[in-house]
Amino acid sequence: MISVPAKKNDKSVMTKTVRLRTAAVTKKGCVGRKAADSKGPLKEGDILYSSWGYDQTNVDFFKVVNATEKMVTLQQVKTHEERLSGGSFGSYNATPTNKDEGKPFKRKIHSYEGQPVVAIRDYAHARKWNGEPKHGDHSH
Repeated sequence: MISVPAKKNDKSVMTKTVRLRTAAVTKKGCVGRKAADSKGPLKEGDILYSSWGYDQTNVDFFKVVNATEKMVTLQQVKTHEERLSGGSFGSYNATPTNKDEGKPFKRKIHSYEGQPVVAIRDYAHARKWNGEPKHGDHSH
């Protein structure tokens, strides 16, 4: 923010505050605020996972469709489950698919032990996926 004279010919000491919007500028010109805000801990295309449950472990995956320094827009994606054992209680390795599920939603980015974390629900938090399958188990 900066202060500028209230009017061009105003001789008083009154000033008004003007809020300036910054934008990233490239050779092609102004590209908007998204590019300027892309210095946050998460970026478009990142995959997050959430592992949660009681007496079972559910694994959900989310892709980042937009991110700023403090906020992220996520799209849940379907989970591929590769069964590891049979019986009434099944273990599986979970990986994300390319199929969207539901509607995109916004969340605030938090930090836990120096890593970005996003609260999906009050009982489930998502963090960056490292590309390795995540273990889950449930009854079938």
